[in-house]
Amino acid sequence: MQGNSFQGSMPSTLRFSKGIQVLDLSHINLPGKIPKYLVDFQLKILNLSSNDFDGVVPIKGIFKNAIATLLMGNRVILALSLLLQEVKKSRREIFFSQLENSLLKVSYQSLLKATKGFSLDNLMGVGNFSSVYKGVPDQDETFVAVKVLNLSRQGAFKSLLVECKALRNIRNRNLVKVITACSGVDYQGNDFKTLVYEFMANGNLEEWLWPI
Repeated sequence: MQGNSFQGSMPSTLRFSKGIQVLDLSHINLPGKIPKYLVDFQLKILNLSSNDFDGVVPIKGIFKNAIATLLMGNRVILALSLLLQEVKKSRREIFFSQLENSLLKVSYQSLLKATKGFSLDNLMGVGNFSSVYKGVPDQDETFVAVKVLNLSRQGAFKSLLVECKALRNIRNRNLVKVITACSGVDYQGNDFKTLVYEFMANGNLEEWLWPI
């Protein structure tokens, strides 16, 4: 339903459509609060970007998945302080310390600089739903591989979710390690999502399987 000229708020009868897995209500200018009943849906992707929602974002259901939930272009508040209410006070400092120390903090701006503007010289490969660039973040002097999702391609979100699920469930020393992820917007206001991997300087799989 994206990009339509609907008027008014989201209908309350939508709460009975819990079988929906992908819901795109972007660029409609819907006002008000984000309906809390959406947390009960078994959604895989929720796109509410570029509306007129305000208030606090729910913290359960699909809203726990920052990659599958798009909220850019609204006046909402991410309820990190509310999330912490579910964590015992004695564990909060440990939680933040481990989080800050384990993740490389990146943004669209830093990845743009690290890859020299996502230049062709730094392009390592192109797939159906993404492009991979070599780059050097400001915080480090080692190369990383930046996988940029092509959000204009249908099925790109599903591909990303499948990859994240596989990486979460599989442990193997031969798999490239994921360093961090980035979810934001580019300078044109478009959604921007990436996965940042360790850089492997040994060529690609095709060259190893079929050497010239």
